[in-house]
Amino acid sequence: MAYEPNKYVDYFVIDEGYYPEINESSIKDPKNKWQSTFPHKDIVGLLMLTEQTLSRLKKKSIWLEGSYGTGKSRIIRMMQNLLSCSEEEFDAYFDRYENLRNKNDLRKDSAREDRKLARVGRGEFGYQYRHARLDRLDRRSH
Repeated sequence: MAYEPNKYVDYFVIDEGYYPEINESSIKDPKNKWQSTFPHKDIVGLLMLTEQTLSRLKKKSIWLEGSYGTGKSRIIRMMQNLLSCSEEEFDAYFDRYENLRNKNDLRKDSAREDRKLARVGRGEFGYQYRHARLDRLDRRSH
C-alpha cells in the first residue's frame, strides 16, 4: 500500500475567498467578504475603543500597529465597512459571531446611532470619519 500524505483540506476548512493581503483586487472580489474577519478579543477591544473615541468619551487617536502579515489591513477594512454598512449588515455581523452577540453596549452605543458619524476624507483603505451630530446623513452622496 502506497503512502499518501494528508492534505491541508483534511485538517482545515479552506476559505476560497481568503486573500493573504488586502489590495485593490481582493477588495473588488465578492468572495473576499469583510464580514469573514473574526472579531477575536483584541478586535472587540478595538471596536469598544473606536466607539468611545468617536463618541468623545476618550479624546485620543487610535493607532493600529503590528508586524507584516498580522492583519492590520484586514482589520481596517472590516472597521471601515462596519462603520459605513447598512443596519442589516451591521446587525448580521454582530449576530454571526458569538463573542459579539452579547455586546449590546456596542450595538446600542455605536457611533453609528443618531447619525453621529460623518465621512470626511478618503484614505488608503477607505474613508476617514469624524464625530459629528447631523440631522441627516445622505448615504447616496458617499
